[in-house]
Amino acid sequence: MVNIRALTEEQAKGIYKTDFWDKVRGDSIQSQAVAENLFDTAVNMGAKTAIRLAQFSLGLNADGILDTESLAALNALSEHEFLANFTIGKIARYVNICMKDRTQERFLLGWIRRSLEGSAA
Repeated sequence: MVNIRALTEEQAKGIYKTDFWDKVRGDSIQSQAVAENLFDTAVNMGAKTAIRLAQFSLGLNADGILDTESLAALNALSEHEFLANFTIGKIARYVNICMKDRTQERFLLGWIRRSLEGSAA
């Protein structure tokens, strides 16, 4: 277990790299904007959910595993087209969260803003 109060900046960087960047295969994504957006989404929603949304955006089986096929499809699609589709998917997920739990509605505008700000490439 990590002691957050005693966490150093280097330790935090290591956690972000191992638990998020590496899981979304950030070093293997050709577009830096796509890699950063997928990483940010992984931090916000969890790596598996971010990968599922990416796969869904690509029309692939959304199993949450960024395999060779998923990575190839991600790298083959234009940055603009992927980010547009991925952003719509994130917003739809946030709306779904709010529809299931109305207490989450107060966060919706912030979530949408975060999604749209991350989509500018």
